[in-house]
Amino acid sequence: MRAVDLFQETASAFNANRARSLLTILGVVIGIAAVIAMTALIGGVKNSLMNEMGMSQARLVQVYCFYGREMTTDDAAAMQNELSSTYEVVVPTMNGSADITSSKEKASAMITGTDAAYEYVMGVKVLQGRFFTEDEAQSGDAVAVIDQASVKKLFGNENAQVAGQAIQIGNREFTIVGVAESRAGGGYGDSVTVYMPLRTCQQRITGTNAVSQMLGLAVEGADIKRWNSPRANG
Repeated sequence: MRAVDLFQETASAFNANRARSLLTILGVVIGIAAVIAMTALIGGVKNSLMNEMGMSQARLVQVYCFYGREMTTDDAAAMQNELSSTYEVVVPTMNGSADITSSKEKASAMITGTDAAYEYVMGVKVLQGRFFTEDEAQSGDAVAVIDQASVKKLFGNENAQVAGQAIQIGNREFTIVGVAESRAGGGYGDSVTVYMPLRTCQQRITGTNAVSQMLGLAVEGADIKRWNSPRANG
């Protein structure tokens, strides 16, 4: 049958049963629209849960460096390149401690030095100001993010507007660029939680080029058991 004959037969059938044909077309359109709407709704709910509840951390893998085998920043960069196809992002961290002094109070600080992508990997929610940027991380700028509980300890009111204020960590002056939501179970006693660029932490707090932990956010569906880097295992 030629295409023109098929078209004519279709037009004839449509004219003969116009009401039923219109209802059929309407049903098909409504069905397709419903599928599209449900797909978009499910995707939106999924993204909302991932962002609001931190469910993306189901893909989070943590690697701790063995004692006796110091992992350096260069090792961390090599691991980031090696795992780029399996992990959406990989960030190094280094932990340290120091005294921290605001215009009102003094406390002990538990410090996490890391990359700007830490905010995304760990689902850090910034309530005031911002997280530090990649440029600040690369430059080793004296910037810090503290959590809301720390704002209360240092300034007496958890809702105090402290972004842009100066604090002293150790014997160096830092600028608070943001305030993050306090994490459940976070903090140690009366200590203050501080996030700062890894390079800044290494140069001004720990005095080493070491990395204590790697955090990786696996690509959805990736086989995370394949992470068995010689650099990570020392």
